Amino acid sequence: MPCSRPEPYPIRALDLSRIDPDRQRQRVAYNGPFAPGTVVVSIPERRLFLAQAGGSAIRYAVGVGRDKARNFRGSAVIGRKAEWPTLDSNRKLAAEKRIAKQVSESRRRDA
Repeated sequence: MPCSRPEPYPIRALDLSRIDPDRQRQRVAYNGPFAPGTVVVSIPERRLFLAQAGGSAIRYAVGVGRDKARNFRGSAVIGRKAEWPTLDSNRKLAAEKRIAKQVSESRRRDA
């Protein structure tokens, strides 16, 4: 389905023959208990399923952080959606590492 508005951040097309077919978006059979439009993430499979009507889903390969994969159980609500979200996890991770290093150095000095 073509988009009716211009793409604000055009991205050059990829050569899909270079991408493992299992990692590409696919329509798959899905008979889970969730209503169409529900996003389901299978952490062990590292796959996201967008439930569709008629017993199918669109399956995407996704990255799942190690801590999240080990610790998350149950269900959650998507709290924020954005068309082009900014990713600041690297800045947060760098800040957390700086703080951990400072705490470690402080403990060594105090020992």
